[in-house]
Amino acid sequence: MQQSNLPHLDILYKDESLVVLNKPPGLICHPVGHYQGDSMISRLHYFFDKIWLTHRLDQGTSGILVAARTSKAVESLNHQFEKRRVKKQYLALVQGRMYPEQGEIIAPLALDTSLDAIIKIKMHITHQGMPSCTSYHTLYADSKVSLLLVEPKTGRKHQIRLHLASIGHPVIGETLYTHAGLPFLWEYYTERLSPWSSPMRGYGLHAYTISFQHPIGKQPITFNAPVPQDWWHYLQQMGISPEPISQLLQPNTTTPSNPAIEERNYGIARNAE
Repeated sequence: MQQSNLPHLDILYKDESLVVLNKPPGLICHPVGHYQGDSMISRLHYFFDKIWLTHRLDQGTSGILVAARTSKAVESLNHQFEKRRVKKQYLALVQGRMYPEQGEIIAPLALDTSLDAIIKIKMHITHQGMPSCTSYHTLYADSKVSLLLVEPKTGRKHQIRLHLASIGHPVIGETLYTHAGLPFLWEYYTERLSPWSSPMRGYGLHAYTISFQHPIGKQPITFNAPVPQDWWHYLQQMGISPEPISQLLQPNTTTPSNPAIEERNYGIARNAE
């Protein structure tokens, strides 16, 4: 395969047991239904013989994904996720000035079974749902848009998007929980890549940091991923200077010492834009 046709992987870190990636917006993690095209797992399988994604991000969400290269790493990471020992923080660009500037959104979530659809993907808030909690802290706000650092205390489907929309600050470019949403799978996957309110390929939700225990070395490690360039273009379009915001996002990455990194071309430069 020619260099220009290589599937792209933005690898943040790699050793014998882990691969930490920065997922672009618009790319699904696994094939869904009849769709068997480009996905994060298919790109990983192109370069690695054995590899497993240990968690997922929605198609429109960008940011950190962790993949395991051994069964021992899979077992360790799955256990850490199940015991909620993995800490994840997201950046969210939301509509309007966030108030209060920090707090928790506590609202139980469940699949919305009221919709007359064969395949249902939409969640809703109901007292019969699973306990769900999202904390947030405002990093920047004006009358048009706010940038939040968000930490989901629980891991429900679409939790951040629905919780933020429920308090009147939907994620920029998000369609499923904005303007009555798009309840059906086909509409969701065709419409979501053309958000109504932004030039971004996905929407304003980015998995920014992740912290966990290395499955082999057992030391605590933290990674963070730079936000997509589309975010800065959107802010400029809104008349907001990206520079003050970018200065708030300082890297906070700790990796294992002397990692065994193998050399290979993964189709994209680490610092390419």
